[in-house]
Amino acid sequence: MAKMTILGSGSRGNSIIIDNEGRKLLVECGVPYSEIMKGLNYDISNVTACVSSHKHFDHLLSINNLIKKSIPCYGNQDVCDNYKGCNVLPKVLMLDGYKIQHFELDHNAPNTAFVVDLDNGVRVLYVTDTKS
Repeated sequence: MAKMTILGSGSRGNSIIIDNEGRKLLVECGVPYSEIMKGLNYDISNVTACVSSHKHFDHLLSINNLIKKSIPCYGNQDVCDNYKGCNVLPKVLMLDGYKIQHFELDHNAPNTAFVVDLDNGVRVLYVTDTKS
């Protein structure tokens, strides 16, 4: 069974944990690292990756902490140009029971929305900070 935990949504910080039968995907890491750790029950061993939509701080606050902990972090080219260790998202990313696709959004910085398909048939659409 899939479960989503929202750690933050808004200008104070954005972060969601998608739990696909124990395999966790972070969508955004824009809240303090301590809040992410609390949301993960202080266990990063089952974190598959983190995907980030764009370079604004309320979406990336904790990316350096995640990279230091060897959690694969992905974003668009604009995000990865600013964070060493970030991986540029391919058009389709297959990771541990997740299929992640993305498309561009209209925003004041290059921005990405995500369609996340879980291997149990659940589909999640993540859209943030868009003009249309």
